[in-house]
Amino acid sequence: FGGVPWGELFQPVIKLLKEGVPVSKPLGKVLADKEEDIRNSTTGLRPIFFSEEQDRVLRQGENYTNPQLVETFKTIADLGSEEFYTGNLSQLWLADIRAQGSIINETVRNGNGNRKVTAPEFNGD
Repeated sequence: FGGVPWGELFQPVIKLLKEGVPVSKPLGKVLADKEEDIRNSTTGLRPIFFSEEQDRVLRQGENYTNPQLVETFKTIADLGSEEFYTGNLSQLWLADIRAQGSIINETVRNGNGNRKVTAPEFNGD
């Protein structure tokens, strides 16, 4: 599909996530609204968006990093997209989201989750 190698494609986002990305105004609002949920979480968003030093969620303009996502992107950059869809990363991803209550299963990994989408016609078109 594209001509850019995976390793090169992921470098800008890996750099951003390592150095830190500022919390935007909309994200800051969501974090503030969900602060108690994030505070009480032991997984998920807390390691990324909660300041243990300040005992609060990050605010607009403060930087967040995501070392775990950096490692995921490095793996995809090194091994290609198949690692995400059918490799070890897919198993880790499924285990992680299942641990958080997701009902997503192996159909994602083996591609059997596709369904034909139907929608009503508008204005007879």
